[in-house]
Amino acid sequence: MTLSSAVKAMLQTCGKLQGDLGEYFGMSKQSMANKMKNERWSGKDLVRAADFCGCRVAIICPDGSQIMLDAPQLDGAEE
Repeated sequence: MTLSSAVKAMLQTCGKLQGDLGEYFGMSKQSMANKMKNERWSGKDLVRAADFCGCRVAIICPDGSQIMLDAPQLDGAEE
């Protein structure tokens, strides 16, 4: 599954539209469509998209421990 497919599935699950996500990112609908089409996702973008949908991004380690990534933790972080 591509990142754009995962983001689209997340949007569908939470009942939000791609255009709404673009607005949340401060982008036009066309810019968000291009981001989706061209798979232009940074880690920070993915976490922000999850936050928009009320979801969380996790890194799951081999021992089962999880590292949760949250948008407020990434504010000001470099990409």
